[in-house]
Amino acid sequence: MDREKLEILLSDSLRELYVRDLGMLERDANERTITGRLGRYIEDRIEGYDVTVEYNRHGIDPKEVELPDNDGVLTLQRVMPDIIVHHLGDDSDNLLVIEAKKTSNPAPDNRDIEKLTALKQNIGYRYAVFLRLPVGREADVRLVQIRWVE
Repeated sequence: MDREKLEILLSDSLRELYVRDLGMLERDANERTITGRLGRYIEDRIEGYDVTVEYNRHGIDPKEVELPDNDGVLTLQRVMPDIIVHHLGDDSDNLLVIEAKKTSNPAPDNRDIEKLTALKQNIGYRYAVFLRLPVGREADVRLVQIRWVE
C-alpha cells in the first residue's frame, strides 16, 4: 500500500473517530482509549495486515530502538508504539507506525518524532506518522495535525 492510499485510510479513520467517539474526545479520555478506537477504525479499512495498539514486541523480544537519553547519548530503549500496522511476528512488511498525542498534553512532540524516526530506521517501518489529536472543547477532526515522518 502506498502513502497516498494510507493518507486516505487514515483520514477516513480519523473522521470516523471524531463522529462515533466525539463525546469521549470532548471529555478528554485517556490517550490509550482514543488510540485503541482509532486502531479499530484503521483495522476495519485495511486487509492483509494486523493492526496492533500499544504493542511492545519485536518478534518475541521487547521492542527496542536507539534513542537519545537525557544527556543526548544514544541508548537502547524499550518502546511501545501507539498503533502499528504490520504482520505479527514478521518484519518483512512493517507498513505503518503511529504515535498520537492529545492537545491537552503539554509535552513537546520531539520525543515522539525521534521515536518514530528510530522505529523506521531500526525496525523498518515503511511509513511513520505523528498525530496531534484535538480534545475537549476543540475536539474537531478538521484540527487534527498530521505529520508524516521521513
